[in-house]
Amino acid sequence: QARNATTQMNAAMRRAQHITFCFTLAALCGVAVLGEWVLLLFGERFAVGADALLLLVVGQVLRSLFGPVTQILTVAGAQMRSLVSYGIALLVLIVGNAVFVPLIGLEGAAAVLSFSLVLGALLQARVVSHKIGLSVVGTFFSMATADEGLADSRESGTAQTSLKVGFEIWCAFLVKRSNALMGFIRIVVERQCLKAE
Repeated sequence: QARNATTQMNAAMRRAQHITFCFTLAALCGVAVLGEWVLLLFGERFAVGADALLLLVVGQVLRSLFGPVTQILTVAGAQMRSLVSYGIALLVLIVGNAVFVPLIGLEGAAAVLSFSLVLGALLQARVVSHKIGLSVVGTFFSMATADEGLADSRESGTAQTSLKVGFEIWCAFLVKRSNALMGFIRIVVERQCLKAE
């Protein structure tokens, strides 16, 4: 039964990683092609944020490789270790912004934010590996085993419902993230414009 639970967890983790990666990769393609045009909808001053927006979405794509590591740590009762990972990432974000924003500006802020997101996820993935024995990145790149296929077929009745609920949660999460992202870009662009004046 423990082996079956591990198999199901690996399969669920892989699904979550692949779905999130596909959506964020699609968002990256959309931003690469239409990013500047979308930012122009908010005004001409926002178009300068196209490169920063692309850097932020690249960070999200890289972050998606690690899957729902925060949720796994919460379920495993390792919230404090997850908090330490976020704390280190936050410290890197603060120091990185202090160093790179004066040198590079908006793109520096976006690059540091993306780096800190990936760093936080990487640190959490290491905790998941030590605490649970699950290789997060290895799970992403591995193929499904026969046991996982059998577990998937047993769960086929609930898989579509789970996928639908997961997709709805992901869409709500994406809307929340994009609103926060646009707010961040708006603040940084306004500060850059004030400096230019």
